[in-house]
Amino acid sequence: MPFDTLGGPGVRSSREGRRGRSARVAFAVTAGLSLGCGPSEDPALASGRTLYEENCRMCHGDRALGDGPMAASLPIPPVNLLEHLAHHTIAELTRLITTGIPPAMPPAPVDEGEIRLIVDYLWTLVPADQVEALREMQRQMEMMGMRGM
Repeated sequence: MPFDTLGGPGVRSSREGRRGRSARVAFAVTAGLSLGCGPSEDPALASGRTLYEENCRMCHGDRALGDGPMAASLPIPPVNLLEHLAHHTIAELTRLITTGIPPAMPPAPVDEGEIRLIVDYLWTLVPADQVEALREMQRQMEMMGMRGM
């Protein structure tokens, strides 16, 4: 079942959902530009944060640790997304997010470009002392994935 804009179960047409979401992301980017994003957050990261909040936060939590407001009520606990960043290629992450992981996670109503924005935002949540090692792991996963093609 797709998530509605608050991250909970809901039903909407993909055209309606994408149009509304695109408008909200465009608004978030515009608002970020007019209000001035913080020095470490550019408009793309603001868009990624908005998409994450709309589609992922309810289960995965504010810091993507799997402790969102709905987490305790779910039969299968949400995963810590930060642990998965380095263990999957972007293609794998895209597939997992768009198709879901039955029965634990329904498909998210986001496209590949939006997933990239979300993933880029998630990297900002990784503790600074872990970023370099996890980025290297991700590079290795991408290289292994390319060899398997």
